[in-house]
Amino acid sequence: MGQDEKWQTKEETLARKAQDRVRGYYYKTKDELTHNHLYRQNLKARKIIDSVLEKFRYLLIGCDYFSMIFDRRCERKHKFVKESLEKDDETDARAAVPNKKLKQIIKDYTLKNEILDEWSVSLCSDLGDFYCQGAYSDASNDCSWKHSINPYASRENLILFQVWNLDHQIELSRTILPSIISHVKHLVENPKLCKLHKKTVVDISVLEYFLEIFSLKNLKLVHIVCHEKVQRTNKSNGRLVCPQCHEYKLVDELMSVEILKGLDEEW
Repeated sequence: MGQDEKWQTKEETLARKAQDRVRGYYYKTKDELTHNHLYRQNLKARKIIDSVLEKFRYLLIGCDYFSMIFDRRCERKHKFVKESLEKDDETDARAAVPNKKLKQIIKDYTLKNEILDEWSVSLCSDLGDFYCQGAYSDASNDCSWKHSINPYASRENLILFQVWNLDHQIELSRTILPSIISHVKHLVENPKLCKLHKKTVVDISVLEYFLEIFSLKNLKLVHIVCHEKVQRTNKSNGRLVCPQCHEYKLVDELMSVEILKGLDEEW
């Protein structure tokens, strides 16, 4: 009731709501990066940032925009969910749309290389119960208020679920995006040697930044009461990479698959 008619099940509805949240992070990232003065004033920086955004888009297609995080049918559950269910048992409580062929090629590649498997998990039980992972200051996945909700149970719960937030532990606007800009600037003005392989860097660590922006590696599901909007001290793990870095090879191979180049013209 009140949802898009093309969604035939509750699972489809919640999966799409998860995708919408993740898409929102992409649009915010794109907006802030492309409105930065470095992007506007430096052609080389613009090409690098455009390339990063395109890689983000391909990776998002590969994981279906993390649609599974709100889907109770997903068999792979987040470790936190398993721990929450065990506690319950103890207490006896309760952009342009790509064509289908291209999307499948990208998904097959990410699946084959297990790029995002660890974070392609559901945040709810098989019945649809979600548990708050607690405030940032708690430094744990334990909500002192014991907030929980099941948006599958009723329309009212689905509406209330909108005030549950996916909280970036490493902040998006204050930390991650400035880190990307800083590394792009170094890449343009003063390319250094990779700390691991002592080779000249050629790109930013796209995969690490991707996980920090879009995945449950850096996102915690919290009730609005537990969403502390305070400045945090933790830093991004993003860095500059050279052609010998594993994550560079993975993303570069994804972007250079010959069949993708041909199909991309059909978008």
